[in-house]
This record gives sequence, C-alpha cells and structure tokens, in this order.
Amino acid sequence: QVVVPPAPCPCVVVVSGTDNDYTTKLPVTVVGAPTAAVTPPPVSEPSEVSASASIRSTSSIGAILGGSAGRELSVTLHNGGKYTVSSLVTARWGSSSTPSNVIASPPPVTLAPGQTRTVTMPFTLDPLSFGTYKVVGQVSGTTPELSFASSTSTWPWGIPLVLLAAAVLIVLWVVHRRRVRQRQEQAVDSFGPGFAKPGLGALAAMSVAGLGRGRDSKLRLGDIWLIGEVDGVVQTVPVAVLTMDSRGIGVTNPDTFELRVLTWESIKGVDVEPWHGSTDTAAIPAVVGAVVQVDTTHTTYHFVVPNADVEALAARVDEIVRLWIRPPMKVPALTV
Repeated sequence: QVVVPPAPCPCVVVVSGTDNDYTTKLPVTVVGAPTAAVTPPPVSEPSEVSASASIRSTSSIGAILGGSAGRELSVTLHNGGKYTVSSLVTARWGSSSTPSNVIASPPPVTLAPGQTRTVTMPFTLDPLSFGTYKVVGQVSGTTPELSFASSTSTWPWGIPLVLLAAAVLIVLWVVHRRRVRQRQEQAVDSFGPGFAKPGLGALAAMSVAGLGRGRDSKLRLGDIWLIGEVDGVVQTVPVAVLTMDSRGIGVTNPDTFELRVLTWESIKGVDVEPWHGSTDTAAIPAVVGAVVQVDTTHTTYHFVVPNADVEALAARVDEIVRLWIRPPMKVPALTV
C-alpha cells in the first residue's frame, strides 16, 4: 500500500530478491504527495548509516514441547552522515547458508543526520524446529546498501522429557499390574484348589448348555466380596463379577479380569442368607445385603452381595442350582 512519504517525491518502489543478487527500483506516482528536486549525496561521500541486529525470544510452553517458537528481530539504524536517508529493512531466516523464509518488513525508516531508530520485525519458527537458525537482512536506500546477520536457537527439550516420563509411567503401570495380578492370584488360590481357570472345553460346555436352557440357567452379580476361612483365618478378596452358568460358579478378578471357576462337580451345596455387615474384620465391607454361601469338597466360600434383595436372590440362585445340583444343599453360616 503506497501512502504519502515523509519526504517529497519523486518516489520509487524498491524490489529486492531473496538471493541478494537482484534489486531494482520502479518509479511510482503518489497522488497528493509533494515533489521536490532530487539532491542526492555526492558520490564521493557515501551515506554513513550503520545497522546492528539482535533477536529476542518470545517462546512459550508450547515451544518447549515442540510447538511454534516466536522470535522478534530488532534492527538498530544510525545515520552518522550529513544527509537524510530513507531506508527499507528486509530480512529472511532459515537453517541453510542462504535463508529463504521471508520476514515481513516494516514501513521505510527516515533517518535525519545523527538520528538513531530501531525497527522490530516479529517472526515465528515452524513447529518441531530444532537447533540454530540464521537470520540475514539488508538495509536498502543507503550507499552502499548495508547487510546484517544474526542467529537464534530453539531446543524443545520438553519432548524428550515427555517421552521419558511416558516410558517410565508405562513401565510402572506394567510392573504394578503384574504385582496386583500376582497378589490377586495368590489370594484367590489361598482359598483352596477348587478354583481353576476355564479351558476351551468349559467354554464349549457353557455355550451348548446356555443355548439349551436359556437365560434362566445364568446369573451375573457385580462388585462383590469373596470371604473364606483358611487355617482358621478369615480372608477377603474383592471380586468384579460373580457368574453362575454351565461351567460352575465363576469369579472374575477386578484388576486382571481373569476368570476362575468352581466347577459344579466340586460344589456340594449353595445357599443365600442375609448379610448384616461386619465389624470384626476391617477388610470386609460393613454393608447390608446378602451372602451367597458355597460349600465345596475343599472348604466353604461366602460371596457378600451389597444391597441385595435376599429373597429374590435366593429364589434366583435356587433355580440355577437346581439345574446343576440335585437337590440343593444347605451350608453352615459363616461366623465372623
């Protein structure tokens, strides 16, 4: 956009190439601008304009993590000669010896003799930029034209830190899951050898039996507690899901989601009784509900079902047990 210049015309538009080898001046008429005779400085007395450049970083947290990095180029011009000079500052940045990324230029700067002015030229390094970048520029309108150079660096050190932190968290998570799985397996196994991992044969039996007997042959309860007596000591294990189907009574680990099954062959009887909570063992939830008591050839297990309707649950369990155990048997109540 051409506006009325600070000095009288004639005026020209200075066009420079990014390769530093091309510069031309195109005459232009500015409507409303005053005109005056051209009084160029003597050839023997070149303009005494000096230029110095510096770059200030305006980086943010995003730049540390590999985002765009803001920079601000400052070019200080000083006219030490006897003539007024109108100068245009152009600059480029890049990683090669001949940078090609153009920085937007400010309007021309008019310098009276002895005057010093600083122009600022903001620019942005691309995302994921890494290392040192060169900045070069020219000051047109001086005799001879001036050149300047500077450099800036960006080191997104947050990227390796994030990757390292992610790797550490993954390792800790894997170790934690492995330890939890081992503890849960040891806790479930401690209730006796009646629990076993279902194989393909058990899955096939479940599928065939389920198709033959429908929904009434299955039961699924979630968020319960398994309580058992081992060597006279009451132990508890949280259970994600308790199932009753053709395989037997299944217990799903809440952390590993691994299924263990008490087969119907090992079960002597199942009963449902009210549960009024526990105050003697801190590990057992002090809630009101029902307890599903399972008597096996090895021991007796108690599954606490919080907030359960005892009568409805007892009727449902009795229906399922009648399909697999004839007749259903009562088991002794747990004393805690």
